[in-house]
Amino acid sequence: IPIPYPDTSFSNNLKSASSTVKIGGKGAALAQKSYYKESVLGDEAATRTFGANVVTHQITGKTYFQAWCMDVMFESKNVCRHFDITTSNHASDATTTAPLATIETMSPADQDALLDKGICPCCKGPVHNPEQKKG
Repeated sequence: IPIPYPDTSFSNNLKSASSTVKIGGKGAALAQKSYYKESVLGDEAATRTFGANVVTHQITGKTYFQAWCMDVMFESKNVCRHFDITTSNHASDATTTAPLATIETMSPADQDALLDKGICPCCKGPVHNPEQKKG
């Protein structure tokens, strides 16, 4: 009987990120290139002895973005954003998981506090224009 197991991936495991454009000192996720490497948290209980994934027979595969920004590009590739849809447990291009949004911690309150002090939340320098302070 197939048993559904969660499959977890983390943005700090991003691979094939942008190399010339950095955000917060780190590369950005690029459409049809970047992925989250296999995580040790997920469907390991589905051992290969028991058939692993019923479609791909994969355990803890990569996570790929399936949606991205259509009008922002880095290095000639569209940029993937927070809350863009991903699919995981890839042994190949086809996936066996439902598309899910990339959900990690966001801290809008922290950003607002920085803006109130006249500090840009992205680069930690002064705000770039007066409209940025208004949110």
